This record gives sequence, structure tokens and C-alpha cells, in this order.
Amino acid sequence: MRRDAPDNQAYDWAIEFDRVTADHILQWRLPALCDFLQLGAVAQMAHPSWEHHLPLLYAAGAEQEDDEPRFFNEGFQGVSISMRSVIWG
Repeated sequence: MRRDAPDNQAYDWAIEFDRVTADHILQWRLPALCDFLQLGAVAQMAHPSWEHHLPLLYAAGAEQEDDEPRFFNEGFQGVSISMRSVIWG
């Protein structure tokens, strides 16, 4: 993390993890969110531990088939933190 970096500047691995996660959500591949470690080094860099990824899994598990996902706060902070948030409904 770089606290002195401007907003929306990000490492390549952070951008990749964010893109893959967003694609899974938009293409209704929600079970793939549980298998994020399959992304190898990208996943390990983005989430060296699970506690910040788990809330997404809970929210994805509660969605209904007719709920459309909407993203907000899609920027990055500190070069390594995706601020992307999703609402289903």
C-alpha cells in the first residue's frame, strides 16, 4: 500500500483481480467468487487473508435470481485497494 499515491492509481495485479471479480459478478458466475485463489499470485497479492473477501461471498449468497448487480465506488486507493462495491436488487 502506498498512502502517498493519488486515487485511482493501482498495481496491475489489483486491477486484474478487480476486473476478474467484476466479470464473475456481471456474468452470474457467483460460485467462482469462492475459488478466487485459483488466480494464483494475483489472488495472493489482492487477498493475503480472506477477511476482506468474505463479505462479498455473503452478499453474493444472499442475492436472488432476478436481482441485477450494480457497482458503485469503483476506484482504487493506496495503489492496492479496490473500493468497488456491489448492490444486488
